[in-house]
Amino acid sequence: MYFGCVFHSALSEEEKTSLRAGLITNFNEPVNQIATQIAVLIAKVARLDCPRQWPELIPILLESVKGQDGLQQHRALLTFYHVTKTLASKRLAQDRRLFQDLASGIYSFACSLWSHHTDCFLQQIYARDEAAALGSLERTLLSLKVLRKLTVHGFQEPQENMEVMGFLNAVFERLKQFLECCRQVGPDSTCREKLEKTIILYTKVLLDFLEYHPCAFLPLIQCSLEFAVSYVFTPAGEGVTFERFIVQCMNLIKMIVKNDAYKPSKNMEGRSQGLRHIGVLKGGE
Repeated sequence: MYFGCVFHSALSEEEKTSLRAGLITNFNEPVNQIATQIAVLIAKVARLDCPRQWPELIPILLESVKGQDGLQQHRALLTFYHVTKTLASKRLAQDRRLFQDLASGIYSFACSLWSHHTDCFLQQIYARDEAAALGSLERTLLSLKVLRKLTVHGFQEPQENMEVMGFLNAVFERLKQFLECCRQVGPDSTCREKLEKTIILYTKVLLDFLEYHPCAFLPLIQCSLEFAVSYVFTPAGEGVTFERFIVQCMNLIKMIVKNDAYKPSKNMEGRSQGLRHIGVLKGGE
């Protein structure tokens, strides 16, 4: 917040432009903690200036995540996530409309990015190339974090967008694949911790979407319940599930069963009771 105040009150427009350009000149910071701080800093500036004063930010990030250099690709993706997360958190109506415009423009690309890194990870892990798989898994996790924000906060009527609903349906298949990976890699694998983290993130996508868009979630209810019940209460989950995943599945079941949006309205209940009462009276005549 301090940086934002200084950035906007104490600097000239030329200085701001120069600083913004400098922040995204390259994405090759080798130290993870420093790279994260740079990404957070870029996101803070983006909260104030993107897209109006900083229209080139998103195109540069999208171009950078396509790069062949592994470090640059990861750092750009890390920044892309923090920028998306920050812009998604803005709550003014005008800001939300801007984020929805952004989401509709980059959603296809974000889906392709996630799908690509996911496929790379699965190929590498089954080829037992854990070093390469770990890098792909990190990119899968970041791209999924981006998609989570875009999916939950980027569309006013997500059920009308085929790509959004297609992604959500694909989540179940990807979850099954990643759970099977748990059996493949075992508890001592270098990928295990991040693999479980990614699985939990998939469940968070479903839980968040259910919370924010219960009506749009309707087509996913049956699949969600069948999936959760299968892995928690049948042998399908043996050897692949873990405690936090089971908790998330139970939360999914609970949120569906107790969701007010799926309960009949009081007027409907009253009407039903009235009809039953009339039926009783007629039966007694």
